[in-house]
Amino acid sequence: MNNQQERHRTRWFVASLLLLIIVTGYLARLNISVALPFISDDYSWSQAQKGILGGLLLGSFLVSYGLSNIFFSPLVDLFGPKKSLIMAIFLWSIFTSVGAVSGKIYGVFIISRIVVGVGQGILFPVASKIIQDFFPFEERSRANAIYQSGGILASFLAPLLLVPLIMIASWQFSFHLIAIVGFTLIIFVWIYLQDTPKQQSPDSMEKNSNLFGEWKNGLRSVIKRKKLWILIIAASCETIAWWGIILWLPTYLIEAQSFTIRQMGFGAALPYLAGLVGIFSGSWITDKTGRHISITTGSFLACALFLIFTPFAKTKVQILVIFSLMMFFLTVVGPNIFTMLQSIVPKSFIGSGTGFLNGIGNISGTLGPVLIGTILSLTGSYNLGLILIAAILITGGVSLISLSKTSFVKRVEPE
Repeated sequence: MNNQQERHRTRWFVASLLLLIIVTGYLARLNISVALPFISDDYSWSQAQKGILGGLLLGSFLVSYGLSNIFFSPLVDLFGPKKSLIMAIFLWSIFTSVGAVSGKIYGVFIISRIVVGVGQGILFPVASKIIQDFFPFEERSRANAIYQSGGILASFLAPLLLVPLIMIASWQFSFHLIAIVGFTLIIFVWIYLQDTPKQQSPDSMEKNSNLFGEWKNGLRSVIKRKKLWILIIAASCETIAWWGIILWLPTYLIEAQSFTIRQMGFGAALPYLAGLVGIFSGSWITDKTGRHISITTGSFLACALFLIFTPFAKTKVQILVIFSLMMFFLTVVGPNIFTMLQSIVPKSFIGSGTGFLNGIGNISGTLGPVLIGTILSLTGSYNLGLILIAAILITGGVSLISLSKTSFVKRVEPE
């Protein structure tokens, strides 16, 4: 095997390792939502306590995750992806177990979820930096799709894997098992991952002693980039739609479309499968054609179109087809945005840039379920909420048109 073949095999192995890490990380963040009914029973929470205490457990992760993306991602640029990834996995693995053993002490439970969010906040910045270093531009959409598909895959697998574990053993056992998988992945990261495809020389690994100054420089460098803000707008529109639709879909199928519980289980899973097809086929087409803006904008508009058609669906089959096609196109967006980001932001600040985009995007994403829930409470219908989400998707697609004359083939160096 020649050197070129070896490098090709190595970088795709690295992408596969990132996929396993993201899947495990998502299981560590989704375990609360799956285990919440069992946690509530164990600690004899009332319905009101389940709503308040459970909501805080779910929300504390999202807040710390978003803030960690923004404020801790510059550390990825300072210390390199290998050390950063090892520390991130260690943090969320150990505190996943802490949550299991200290669940009766609610304050400690909350702190454990906050630290899990802090640890996971740099996962996507680390992955983005690795993809930028290891992959040529014409392969990056596919490489980004591999690790980003971990979120879709984990969302599909979480109830299938965690519920049987909880039923057989306990919810605490499921937490500990996820932590064990995390610690195992640290070994693989330590052995197989380098900070660059070729190990850096000692001189290149030297860091500025003024870490706070370097941290500020990283944030300042990305904040001033106008093109990055356009991508942030697009990413925020995507995550608003993602969280709004995914979190309300099971309830929508039951309440608005009269699905049974069994039908809902199948109906809620089908869009994830369509999303896996979409993320890989869309990234392959993008890499082959190089038409990042037109494909991403078209995907935004296609998602919006299917949502607008939702109120006119007459059968359950039509509803499932609409949401599956919507998810197919929505999953095309993420890898392409990250690929464009990796061209706009220079190598030395890609961790900071990714964290800034992903952090703001995910914090904005909390508006999705709130928007649909608020409109549902005011109108008694999901239709207006879905149409507003469609309008947000159109905004995301239109925002990218201003980048249509940008060449994403070569990395843009510092301005």
